[in-house]
Amino acid sequence: MQYQTHRLLLYNPIPTPSLNPTTGEPVIAIDPSSSMNPSGAAVIDARLNYVVTDNNGNVVAVIPGSNVLNNGANITGPFLTPG
Repeated sequence: MQYQTHRLLLYNPIPTPSLNPTTGEPVIAIDPSSSMNPSGAAVIDARLNYVVTDNNGNVVAVIPGSNVLNNGANITGPFLTPG
């Protein structure tokens, strides 16, 4: 009997925090040109969920990839406001 193993590669997009220049709202920009998925292509995948965590690793939001794409590769929301 033969067994095959597959190495799981994690898609880890590169986020850039900033502030919206008009509203001052916190924004996490996902740069598709520097965010490499396991196939080596730079994409934002609408089928994936993007998980936002705080400094302690607690999940504060799960954003569908389709929302990230529709929002110009930006993640925004009240969960980004400290307090």
